[in-house]
Amino acid sequence: MKKVIITLFLLFGTTQATQANANEAWIFGTKKQVFTQAHKIENSWDIKYYLIDGGIGFEAKISQGLSANENKAMQQVKQRFAKYKSQWVSSAKRAWQGAINAQSLNIEKVPAITFDKGKTVIYGITDLSAALRIYKGAIKLK
Repeated sequence: MKKVIITLFLLFGTTQATQANANEAWIFGTKKQVFTQAHKIENSWDIKYYLIDGGIGFEAKISQGLSANENKAMQQVKQRFAKYKSQWVSSAKRAWQGAINAQSLNIEKVPAITFDKGKTVIYGITDLSAALRIYKGAIKLK
């Protein structure tokens, strides 16, 4: 059923990752990961948070009450989609934006923090100040 729902959204439009600004950090994580020290870099950096698992709740919500019969369920989804198309597409874009952006930047795992318009990725760190120090150190080595 998940494939049917995703296919419908792909057919009716998705959103693509936008280009990051020069002093922008994109942070990729899950609902369970907490990033710290954002206040220390917010003055000079724009920080954008993306959840790669944001669409799970959306899928569960729109799948409620579907028939166990796959053909009937597909028909139900099509009917619901016809009725709620604009609302669902908008919600799906917001819910899956983190996963879409992560895929466009070839993010391999989370947590991940990107700098330099996605060219530099730091994995495994949730402390933004520490990630910024690593990034600045990498720039000096270039």
